[in-house]
Amino acid sequence: MQVSPIAAVAPTSPTSQTSTSASSRSGRPELRGMSYDEQVAALAPVQMKGAPGAVEGGDQGGPKISKGAAKKRLDEILDPSNTPLSDDVVGEARSLVDRLGDKKQAEYGGALDARVASGEAEARLGALLDHLDAPITAAATAEAEGLIEKVADNRRAPWAAKLTECVAWGAAATEVAEIVEGASKPLGDADVARAEALIASLPAEQQAKWKKALALRVENDPIEAQLEAGLSAGGMLTQERVDALKALIGTLTNGRGAAWQKRLDDRVAADAAQVFEGDEKTRSTALSTMSAEQVTERAGDKKTRRGKYKGDQLTRVEFDKEHEVSVSTLKGLKTGDYAANVEALVAEKSEHMNLSQKALIAKAKEFLSKEPKPSGARAAFAELDVPANMAASPDLSLDGDLIARMKRFTRFAAWAGLIGAKPKVNDGVRSPANAHKLSTRYMFTSGIGLGGSGNRKVVADWAIAHNGKADDQQWIPTDLVAELKAANGDDAVYKTVLIDKVKTRITQQVDQAAEGYPEGEKRMPNVRPTGISLHCSGQAMDVSYAWVFSNSYDPMIDLLAAYFGLWRPVKDSKSSPEYWHYEKLGSVVASDATAD
Repeated sequence: MQVSPIAAVAPTSPTSQTSTSASSRSGRPELRGMSYDEQVAALAPVQMKGAPGAVEGGDQGGPKISKGAAKKRLDEILDPSNTPLSDDVVGEARSLVDRLGDKKQAEYGGALDARVASGEAEARLGALLDHLDAPITAAATAEAEGLIEKVADNRRAPWAAKLTECVAWGAAATEVAEIVEGASKPLGDADVARAEALIASLPAEQQAKWKKALALRVENDPIEAQLEAGLSAGGMLTQERVDALKALIGTLTNGRGAAWQKRLDDRVAADAAQVFEGDEKTRSTALSTMSAEQVTERAGDKKTRRGKYKGDQLTRVEFDKEHEVSVSTLKGLKTGDYAANVEALVAEKSEHMNLSQKALIAKAKEFLSKEPKPSGARAAFAELDVPANMAASPDLSLDGDLIARMKRFTRFAAWAGLIGAKPKVNDGVRSPANAHKLSTRYMFTSGIGLGGSGNRKVVADWAIAHNGKADDQQWIPTDLVAELKAANGDDAVYKTVLIDKVKTRITQQVDQAAEGYPEGEKRMPNVRPTGISLHCSGQAMDVSYAWVFSNSYDPMIDLLAAYFGLWRPVKDSKSSPEYWHYEKLGSVVASDATAD
C-alpha cells in the first residue's frame, strides 16, 4: 500500500526527527537538504495575509508563522509611508506581534500602539482641516495643534503645514469679509487692491465666492453712497427726493434693497412726526423749513394718514362722532346750494382735521381750478379705463358726465399721491336681467328677504306655479319644487328648502345688489324690498382704488369726492358696505374746472 508524502513526514513525537531525511522515505528528491519545518512548508503552504512562512496547522493561538516572517510583515505594516491603518490591518499586526519573543513583542507592540494613536489623530485632523468652507475657528485650531502632537514624528510635518495653510487662508478670508462686507464707506482703490490680493491667496472655491462679493460691492458702492447722502441730508424730504431714492434702491444688486427701503420709510415717518406729532415748538420749527407742497406730500405718509382712524378695509370702524361723514349727511348736500353746502360741511369738520387733512382739502380746490397733470410714477395711476362692455349695453350707455367726474377724481387722487396703483372699474352699465340675478342670488345666499314666513310662502307659491323658473333662470331646481309642493304650507319645510338647500345650488353672491326690475311678476322670485339699481340706468360705477388711507371708509375720501360731485351712497350699509360704489351727487364745486 502506498503512503502519502505528508503522512510519511509527519512526526510521531517531538523527538521523532532523526538524521534520516523524510525525503529519502517519500521519494521527493526536491526536499533533500531542507529542515523538517521547511519540508512541511513546501508540502502544505497556506499563506496568512501575505506573511511569508505562515502555514495551516499552527498552535492554538493561530496559524503558525516564523518570527522572521512576522517581523518582516510588521515592518511592512509599520512603514512610515503607509496611510493610517485600517481595523483589519491592525488586527493582523496584533496577531503577528504575539508570534514574537517577549523583547520584540514589547518593541513592536509599542510601535503599533503609537501608530494606531497616530492614525486616530490623523483621521480627526482630516475632519478638521479637509474641505473647509469657512475660516477655521480658534477652538478647531487648538484641537488640531494637540492632535498633531499625537501623530508619528515622521508624519507630523505635513499636518503641521496643512494647519498653517488653513489658519493663513482663514485669516485672509476674515480680512476680506471685513473689507467687502464690513466697511461702511465706499471702498477706495487701496481697499479693492488689498481685497484682490487676499482673494488670490484663498482656495479656489473661496476665490470664486469672494470675487463675486467684491464685484457686487464695487458695483453698488456708488449707489449706496448716493442713498446715504440723500438720507443724511437735513430738512424735510420732498416727494421728488423720496421717488428718486426709491428708484436708486431699485437698482441695487447686492440684496441690500430691503434695508435701504426701511431706512427711507423710517426717515419719511420721522419727517412726518416732526410736523404732525411733535409739540408746538417742534412743529413750528419743522414748518418753518417746510413748504406747503411738502406738507401736502406728507399726507400720504402711513403714520400721518391714519390720524385718529382705526380699522382696515374689511371692517367699518367709526371714529369720534364729530368726524364722521354719514350717507345721510352727504345726501343733505343736494338741498339748496350744493357748493356752499360742501364748503360748510368741510368747515364744520375742519375743527377735527389734522394739518395733512386740511392740506388735502386745499389740494382738491387747487386741482379743480388748475387741472395740473400728475408726473413721475403718479402719472401711471392717473388713467381710469372703462371697459367697453361696462360703458355701454345694447340698450343703454354709461352716463358720460359720471365718467368724466370719475376720471377727474382719479387724476386728482394720483396727483395728490392718494393712490398707489392704477384703479380698476369693476362694473358700469348693468342690464336689468343681470341686476335681477345678482339681487336674487344675494337674497338666497345671505337669507336676506327670506327671514320671514310670509316671504317664504310667497316664494314657495310662485315656485310651485312656475316650476321654479323666471327670467330664463332656473332659480329653484325641479326636485326642490317638488319638496315645496309636498310640504302643503309647512313653513319649516319652506325654510329648509329655500334657505338651506336652494342657496347651495346658486352661485354665491356676497355683496349686496339692488334689483333690476320694479315690483311685480318680473322681479320674482326676489321679494327683497329694494329699489332698482342705478347701474341699470347708467348712473353708477364700481371702482376699486388702492388708497393710501388705512381704511377704505375714511371720511376724507367722502369729503374730497364731494368736491367732484360724487358720493358713495351704500358705504354705510351694515349688510354690504360697498365703499367702491360711486354715483353723482351734485355739481362739481369748482365752476372753472375743465370738462373731460
